[in-house]
Amino acid sequence: EPYAATAAEGNFWYGTEALWTDVRRDGMWYGLPKSEGGYGNKLAWWHDGYSIEAEPVPEITLSARQLDGEAVVEPYIDGTNAFHPDYGEFMMTGIELPMLGCWEISAAYKGERLSFVVWIAP
Repeated sequence: EPYAATAAEGNFWYGTEALWTDVRRDGMWYGLPKSEGGYGNKLAWWHDGYSIEAEPVPEITLSARQLDGEAVVEPYIDGTNAFHPDYGEFMMTGIELPMLGCWEISAAYKGERLSFVVWIAP
C-alpha cells in the first residue's frame, strides 16, 4: 500500500522504492507504432511518494543506447503525470528508438537511476 502488489498481466515490477517500472516478462516490445523518428513507446515510472499535485511535470530523464549497434537516444526530459485506480499516481514518459534491436533504457529521477534491457521487434 498504496501501490499495487503485482504489475499488469505479463509484466513484473523492476527497481526499488526510489524508482521502479513495470517490465514485460518476455523482455520484448513488439508491434510499436513507427514514425519518421523511429519506434515509439510509453513507459510508466513510480517513485515512493510521487505526487501529481506537488509535481505535475516530473523532471524524469530518459535515455537509451543500442546494445547490438551504435545508436544512442540522448537524455531528455519528457515526463508527465498519470493516474490509474489500480496503480495510483505515477510518471509517464515516451521514447522513440530509431531502429529495431536490443536496447538499454535508462531513467533518472531525484538522484536515482534505473536501467533495463529490451528487445524491439517488428
